[in-house]
Amino acid sequence: GGVALWLVGVLACYGARGYEPSASAKAAYAEKIGDLDSPAFVAEYEGATQAYAAARQELDEVKVWFWRLRTPYSTLVPPRQREHDAAWRELRGVQRREAQIVAAAKRELGVFSVDGVAESRNAFWRSYEGGKVFAQRQTFWDAVNSLLYSRSEENWVGFVLKWLARWVINFTLGMIGAGVGFAWSLYSVVASFSPNLFVGLAFYSVTLFSALSMIIFILVALYGGAAGGAYVVLKTAADANRLEYQRRQARLRASRPHYQ
Repeated sequence: GGVALWLVGVLACYGARGYEPSASAKAAYAEKIGDLDSPAFVAEYEGATQAYAAARQELDEVKVWFWRLRTPYSTLVPPRQREHDAAWRELRGVQRREAQIVAAAKRELGVFSVDGVAESRNAFWRSYEGGKVFAQRQTFWDAVNSLLYSRSEENWVGFVLKWLARWVINFTLGMIGAGVGFAWSLYSVVASFSPNLFVGLAFYSVTLFSALSMIIFILVALYGGAAGGAYVVLKTAADANRLEYQRRQARLRASRPHYQ
């Protein structure tokens, strides 16, 4: 039941493709997305971008520390701030029109198409990579702190087991963050295709379930690997202690006086 559904989610996250859009849908997509390359839109976008960059540079030149209390900056900043804000609103307006053009074009393909599924999968693996990098970085600094501040009487077994525990905790936190980040980015992916409410909810629910199933699968594999590693460490330590005990016993027997 539940396990089978979980495995289906894992397989869907790994191998689902989506349907291939029809030739007419692809043609409609190409026609609409081509509006981004029209000379009028390109000129408008470049003009708004350059105007904002210039306004930002002019504002940065006068917006110094405590500018409200310093002359002449207290009089130079307000007009340049208004110019900056106006340029930013103009640029945002152009960017919104760009997003509308892209959404209208993607609507021709459909969110369940190969393009929608591929875009969602790429968003998931980006989120996963971010969580993994967080776990690696945090574990590295935890290991450095352990080496610097660990007690001198702590043996290598305790250090390795503590490092394994921190690695598991950090990776778990990283995967939780990856799941939350993907849930947010998935909404943006779905919205970019402008589906109707039912289709959008269906795609979001199925895709999020598949992604969470994959995250759980990764964590289960991690916990299994950590448990196996801990077992190897403890067994190695136990074998070493047993050999050391046998050597001590042999030395004690050899040191005892022998009477004829």
